Amino acid sequence: SGVDECTPDPHLAYHVNVMGTETIGLICRKNSIPLIFPSSVAVLGNPTYFPIDENHPRTPVNWYGKTKKAACDALRVISEGSFPAYEFFMSNVFGVHSLSDTVVSRPNVISIFLDTAKRDEKLTVYRPGTQARNFLHVKDAARSYVLGVKSILEEDPEYKEFCIAGKESMTIIELAKIVLRKAEER
Repeated sequence: SGVDECTPDPHLAYHVNVMGTETIGLICRKNSIPLIFPSSVAVLGNPTYFPIDENHPRTPVNWYGKTKKAACDALRVISEGSFPAYEFFMSNVFGVHSLSDTVVSRPNVISIFLDTAKRDEKLTVYRPGTQARNFLHVKDAARSYVLGVKSILEEDPEYKEFCIAGKESMTIIELAKIVLRKAEER
């Protein structure tokens, strides 16, 4: 999952993201099992408007986004008339949570900036810094799955897309300034 993980081995990324999704889709088709598929805003490429929504153009700019888009396209065809499938393309999920007393987190720009600021090190912002991002807290992401499960069990076989994102965007430079300001307050 993610750009950094897909770049070193594009063949493995394709195998996991596309062929793995096709395999799961075929199992769901054979057994009429509903599926909620976790996609990514990486399928959109660089957002052209905010808030992003289900109608946003899909022009991925990296291999990760391209494999996720190919997986969604395949799943749409496989599920047709056979089982309900929801595609959740999630915004940039941030935050930590605990699972059986284990803290779970995944590095992203927010956690990287926070960890860097805690070490009193200089934040790195890649040019131009005006790249806009939309962020979604992990608890909101989890709530979307709970609502999705409740809904999909009552659905007819249909493929639906849901953009799971906030309404606001922020540039990376704005995010860096907020983190630096908060770090100075501590």
